[in-house]
Amino acid sequence: MVHIKWGTIQTTEELLGIRGIQLAHRDEDIQATSNDVLQARIRSAQDYARRNENMLVDRNYQAGTIVLVFNSVLQMQHGRKGKYEWIGPYRVRHHHPVDPIN
Repeated sequence: MVHIKWGTIQTTEELLGIRGIQLAHRDEDIQATSNDVLQARIRSAQDYARRNENMLVDRNYQAGTIVLVFNSVLQMQHGRKGKYEWIGPYRVRHHHPVDPIN
């Protein structure tokens, strides 16, 4: 990434020269920024998992387990203040394994 001292640029030629340098480094800057964003997303996901490790579940519920279901429809509605976000409790009767590959 090119660091520019904008206060030292006084002519149009200098400005065009700096712009040429910026364009020459464009692909490298985009790649570096992309890598930084990816690393930030990974750190954010790891932080979320660490903060909520007691709340995250594997969704491998056995028959007879009592569960609450999150009502995600309410998230998209305005004026949902006071509405129940969780419905249930329900008792699991049978479990359908989810296999996204097959």
